[in-house]
Amino acid sequence: MRTIKIIVFLVSLAIYLVLKSSFIPFGAKGEEKFRFFTGDEPQYCLIAHSLVFDRDFDIKNNIEKRDYAKFYPQRMTGHVFKSRENRYSQHRLGLPLIISPAYYIGFSRGIGERLAIVVFMSFLTALLAVNIFSLAWETSQNRFISILTWICISFSMPVLLYSTQIYPEVPGALLVIYAFRKIRTFSSGRRKNEKSHLGRALLIGSSLAYLPWLHERFMILSLSLFVYFLISAKPGRKALLLSLLPLVVSGILQAAYYHLLYGIPIPIREGWYEESYVGKFGFWNKEGIYVGILGLLFDRAEGLFVFSPLYAFIFLGMMSLSRERRRDFWWLITVFFSYYLLIGSHGYWWGAAGPPPRFIVTVIPLSAIPLAYCLKKITLKSFRGIFAFFLLLSLFLGFSLMRDPSPLYIFGQHHHHGFAFKNLPVLADLQSYLPSFYRNKAMALWLTLFWFSLIMGISFYFYHKSSKRK
Repeated sequence: MRTIKIIVFLVSLAIYLVLKSSFIPFGAKGEEKFRFFTGDEPQYCLIAHSLVFDRDFDIKNNIEKRDYAKFYPQRMTGHVFKSRENRYSQHRLGLPLIISPAYYIGFSRGIGERLAIVVFMSFLTALLAVNIFSLAWETSQNRFISILTWICISFSMPVLLYSTQIYPEVPGALLVIYAFRKIRTFSSGRRKNEKSHLGRALLIGSSLAYLPWLHERFMILSLSLFVYFLISAKPGRKALLLSLLPLVVSGILQAAYYHLLYGIPIPIREGWYEESYVGKFGFWNKEGIYVGILGLLFDRAEGLFVFSPLYAFIFLGMMSLSRERRRDFWWLITVFFSYYLLIGSHGYWWGAAGPPPRFIVTVIPLSAIPLAYCLKKITLKSFRGIFAFFLLLSLFLGFSLMRDPSPLYIFGQHHHHGFAFKNLPVLADLQSYLPSFYRNKAMALWLTLFWFSLIMGISFYFYHKSSKRK
C-alpha cells in the first residue's frame, strides 16, 4: 500500500504542477508573473516577506518601502488595520508561516516568490490527495474504489483549482482530513503500540491547535473534531493530556497574539461590528442565511454541483452510511455541517475574492467516505454508468476551467451573474436552468427545491433497489 501512496502523491503532484501553468508558468516573466494573482494572495505573500526578512508581522515598513513590488504590480493599501504605531494585516499568521520557506527560496534563488509558493501549495495538495486515497481505503478496503475516489476529489473542482491558490483552504483541509483519519482509527492503534498511540494523540492535538491560526472560522472544526476525539476515540489519561498540550499552548499564544493586535485576547477590535465577519463581511448574511447555505451547492455561478456534479452522490453515500455505519454517519454530519452552516451564513459565502466555491474546500475531502462507501455498496450497472458519466463530466469541467480560469475571477456579488462555462455554449445554456441567488431569490428557491428533489429521488431509487438485491 505504501507504493500505491507514493504513486498517488507523484501523479497528483505532476498533474498539479502542469496545470499551474495557466496561472504562473515556470520561468514566468513580466505580466505572466501576475496572472490571476489577486484577492488575498498578495497579502499573504507580504506577511511572509515580513516574517522572513523583518522577523515580525508588522507590515507598515513593508508597505512604505513597497516590498511587494517584485510579486505584485499594483499599490497595496487595503487589508490592513492600525494598532498603536504599527500596521498589521487583517489576515492570520498560519498560512504565511507555512509558506515562508518557499517565499525565501523563491526570493533568494531568483525563481520568483509566487512561483515557489504555488509549487509548495501543489506539494501540500498532493499530500492531501494521499490522505483522500487513504481515507477511501480505510472506508472501502478496496483498491479500485480508493483510486476512483482519489480521482473524483483530487482532480475535480474545487480541490483541483486550489492546488494553485495561495489561500489557507488546502492546509486547513490537510489538517482536517489527517485529524479525522487518526481519530477514526485511534482505538485500534491503542492495542498495537503504546508509544505510537501516544504520538498519534499528540499529532491530533497539534493539527487541531494549528487550524485557528489559519483562520478563526476553523475554530469550529477544531472544536467538533476534538469532541469527536473525546467521545468516539475515548482516549486514556495520558493520550488526552498529550492531545491537550498543544491546544493549551496554542490557545495561550493566540490570546497573546490577539492582545497585541486588539488589546484584548479575542479577535475583536474597535469598530469590529462594521468591519468584522459579523458586520460588513459576514455573519449573518443580510440577504438571508439560506442564500449561502443553498447557494454553496446549487447556485449557477458559485455552487459546488455546477463545477462538480459528481458530489451529488454524497447523499446516496450518506444514506448507505446511516444504515450500516452510523458512527461515521453522525460524526460526518457533526464535523461537516457545523462548518458548512457557519460558512453558509457568511456574507461572502462563495469565498470573497477567492474563486468559488472557496470556503468548502476545507471539508470537501471528507466526502471520500460517502463516495467510497456508495461505490462499494451500490453495485447496480445503471448506477455505475451514471456515476461514470458524472465523473467524466466533473473532470472535464475541472480541467476546462484550469485551462481558462478567467470566468472564476469576476468578483463581487453584483458581478457573479456570468457563467463559469461561457466558452462552452452547451453547458452555459444548461446553467441557465440552475438557480441564481443574485437575480431572483424566489425563483432560485423553487429551482433549488426541484433539483434537490430530483437528486434525492434518484438517490432513494438506487438505495432501495440496492437494498432489495441484498
